[in-house]
Amino acid sequence: MLSAAQKKQQKRQMLMTSSYIATKIFDFQKLKKMPFSFVILMAMMLAIGLTAIFSVDQSGILFKKQLFSLPFMMCIFALVTCIHPVYLKRYSYIFYLLCLFLLVLTYAIGKISLGAQRWLSIGVIQIQPSEFIKIGIILVMAQYFSKSEMRDIASLKKIIKPLLLALVPCVLTIIQPDLGTGMIILFISIVIFFISGVKMWKFALSGVIVLISIPIIWAKLHDYQKQRILTFINPESDVLNSGYNITQAKIAIGGGGFFGSGVGLGSQTRSNFVPENKTDFIFTVIGEEMGFIGTVGLIIMYIGIFFYGHYTSISRKDFFLKIAAQASTTLIFVHMIINIGMNIGIVPVVGVPLPFISYGRSSMLTSFILLGIISNAYVNEDVNLS
Repeated sequence: MLSAAQKKQQKRQMLMTSSYIATKIFDFQKLKKMPFSFVILMAMMLAIGLTAIFSVDQSGILFKKQLFSLPFMMCIFALVTCIHPVYLKRYSYIFYLLCLFLLVLTYAIGKISLGAQRWLSIGVIQIQPSEFIKIGIILVMAQYFSKSEMRDIASLKKIIKPLLLALVPCVLTIIQPDLGTGMIILFISIVIFFISGVKMWKFALSGVIVLISIPIIWAKLHDYQKQRILTFINPESDVLNSGYNITQAKIAIGGGGFFGSGVGLGSQTRSNFVPENKTDFIFTVIGEEMGFIGTVGLIIMYIGIFFYGHYTSISRKDFFLKIAAQASTTLIFVHMIINIGMNIGIVPVVGVPLPFISYGRSSMLTSFILLGIISNAYVNEDVNLS
């Protein structure tokens, strides 16, 4: 049997002699391996988002901010795509802890807006740490499970650590209050557990715990959050207040018909009858001005990204890349489902942006990083970090 020191030395030698250590951090030649269809798909979605923002942004300020931030976003996407995955894996805990620190810092010096303390001002830049912690959770849990053996995953004791990694930011986010992001963090964590091979009975046990906790969670919710849930169950109960957004969104989308009223000609969205029409309810702009054709076309694009990410995940050799790619794909898709769902009244209004479409640089940057993780897994098909 080797001593602990000998094992450590052996591991160091293996790292120095194997492909685990990259000769350079970034390899921009990897951009050539990206499929052209994927680039076109991404460009089309960005064009639709910018068109929708331009249509309802009377001053043009938000449109310019979104447009001028895109080159930076594309650079981040390229960097994440081209970084050797060993560095994504090695520094995942550092990134997670940094995001967690910013999330905690928000409570001390965060900006309060619309009754929530979710934003942190760094100079002239304003960020939403709860957006970036989603990426941190994906990377850190992918790193943890990629190093675990099946017997470890089967042990209830061994899943306590990743459970805490997920629950801490989840709770911190919910009490901001940001129920929507907190629930998304919880959901994506469950997806990672499932991908990693955690047994179904543990999910059933978790479900029972959640059901038992519902009265406690309900008691801790703010009044407006309770009202949103009650309005979702019966939208007609408070049409002029908590049900106003959903009602106006349905009118706008329904008014678009098959071909839409035309860009810049949406009576509901241009007249600001639909609140938050540049962020959470931007889908109503697309529905009213681009019609059924525009909304279905956008959904097909999201499905294209989902299949691209899913194919990448199932075809990778490395388990870290496999988990990270599938979790990133799922997160983008879940954002899309929740946002569109709350726009058409089948999901409670929880303030979730539409990826690549809604105005908001923190959410846009998060979407580009997630896409970069998927793309990184795609261009590194032969890499095995195990």
